[in-house]
Parts: sequence; structure tokens; C-alpha cells
Amino acid sequence: MRKRPGTGIHEIFLPGLTAGALYKFEIIAADGTLLPHKADPFSFSAELRPGTASRVADLSHFCWTEADWLDARARRDPRRAPMAICEVHAGAWQRAADGSFLSYDELADRLMPYVEEMGYTHIELMPISEHPLDPPWGYQPVGLFARTARDGPPYGFAASYRQFLVTA
Repeated sequence: MRKRPGTGIHEIFLPGLTAGALYKFEIIAADGTLLPHKADPFSFSAELRPGTASRVADLSHFCWTEADWLDARARRDPRRAPMAICEVHAGAWQRAADGSFLSYDELADRLMPYVEEMGYTHIELMPISEHPLDPPWGYQPVGLFARTARDGPPYGFAASYRQFLVTA
């Protein structure tokens, strides 16, 4: 691996890896001791529990489309508007009829009417990062940017994201 000066980040290029490939870091301490394998804290995808590996993600085909919302937000003064935040642990809030986790699209389709009916102005999804425990009473993320695989592929959250943009 190569160290990126001034960042504290190391990088590597491995030709032939494809989206979906699993990986972990093998770290050897200064004294030569092999440490436990580590997930990539900067990955965009991770393995579903009980696994904890990082997963190669291809997000190149996704196109962000929230420009209209960003423009409208820029014209508002958030200090002058009320705020009511709906904190939601998606896996605990609702599940599919068969007990499986909702996809991001299914979550958005069910959650948005509820949020609007209840008068919330914002949504906080907890957690969206991959974590090894299903219940909402505590989690340790596998990676900082790897959204949970429980609710769909990496681009699924980004595609549903625009439905979560709530305005007062």
C-alpha cells in the first residue's frame, strides 16, 4: 500500500477487482505481530452481518438529482423556520410482511407519508452505516461510509435519498 502524505490514508490499486468483491486489511504491528483483520473505514459498501468485510462498490452510474431542493434550501433561512426531527431506526420502525428488511424505496414509500402526516420537517435515519447488530439499542459501524446492506445496494439509498428531502 502507498501512504498519501498528509492524510493518514493508505491506498492500493488492485486490477481485476469487480463490484461486490469482499476485502479486509491485514495489518502487521511494528513488532511483527499480525493484528486482527480490519474492515475499510472508508468503503462505500460492506458485507451483511455476521460478516464484517468491506465490499467493492461501483457508484459510477448514479447521477445526483437534488439540485432543485438545494436551490430551494438556499433561499430559506433555517434559523427562522421550525424544526421537528423524526429519528428512525429503519429495521425497528417497520419490516416487510415476511419479516425481512424494507428496501430504501419501500422505506421511503412508507415513511414519507408518516413524516408528513406527523408534521416532521427532518428525518434522521439511525443507523445507515453497516453494523453487526439488528436491534436499535446500540451499534458499532463496520465502516464510516458503508450504508447497511440490510436495505439494499449502495446506490439504493442514494436513489431514495431525494424522497427523504422534506421541507417545512
